[in-house]
Formats: sequence, C-alpha cells, structure tokens
Amino acid sequence: KLELERVAPQLKVASAAAETKDWRTHLEQARKHRRRVAEAFPEARARLERVAEDVAAALAKIDQRERFVNDQLGPLAAEYKEKREKMQETQERYNASAETVADLTNELARVSEKLEEVRTTMAEGAENVADATPLNKLKASVEGLRSEMKVMEVRIGVVSNALLRMDLERRDARSAA
Repeated sequence: KLELERVAPQLKVASAAAETKDWRTHLEQARKHRRRVAEAFPEARARLERVAEDVAAALAKIDQRERFVNDQLGPLAAEYKEKREKMQETQERYNASAETVADLTNELARVSEKLEEVRTTMAEGAENVADATPLNKLKASVEGLRSEMKVMEVRIGVVSNALLRMDLERRDARSAA
C-alpha cells in the first residue's frame, strides 16, 4: 500500500472526462507553441543569418587559401611528376642493362667452357697425331675463340660502364628529388 501511495502521483490515470478535454488541451498547447515560435523566430533568424554569413566568409577564405596553395605547389608537383617519370625510365634502362650484362656474362662463361674443351681436345690431339694440319686448325679455332672472348670482354665492359652511368644518374635523380 505504501508503495502504491508513493508511485500513484507518477502514474497517469486517464479518466473519461480527461479524454474529452484532451484534444482541446492539445489544441491550446499547439497554439501556445506557435506563439512561442513566432516570438523566437525573428531573433533566431537573425542569429542563423549571422552564422550563415560567417560560414560563407570562412568558406571564401578556405577557397582563397586553397587556390594559393595550388598556385604555389602546382609547379613543384609537375616537376616531381617529371622527375619521377625520368627516374622510372632510368630504372628500366638500368634493369635492361643489368640483364644484358648477365646474358653476356653467361655467354662468356659458355665460350670459356668451349675454349677449355678445345684446349683439351688440342692437347689430346697433339699427343696422338703427328700431322700438323689438325693442330693448325685447332690453333686457329683457339685464336678465334680468344678474339671472340676479347670482343665479349669489351662488350661486357661497355655494358658495365653504361650500367654504372645509369646507376649514377639514378642516384643523382634521387638526391635531386
């Protein structure tokens, strides 16, 4: 009972009489709220217009600063893009040259093996044959292989030089960027 007495005022007990007056109460409340809104509207409108003006001014400042930054950084961005493209081209040339050096090194190793085989064959043939004709052919082959090896070594030197030069250019491009 005590609990009921304590919470009774908080409970809304709707009676039949209260329900008939309910729409009138709502209508009166709506009119009251309308008057309050009408009274507060001019002041709120003025404040909102000031806020809108402040926001518009802030947006104009931001737009102006953004254009300034774009004007200042535009040439730098273009230069950066150009340097990056140049570095990529240099990197591609470097990779191609490195591949060429690897191919030439492999070819030199193959030619060296072939030369070693010819030398072995020549040494065996010199022991078995007294005729000088096969020996002369082998000597000519060895000389041909030696000259081919010299040409290969020169080509490897040229490609290594080009590779080193591209590597230096790439490093210069990196340090300049």
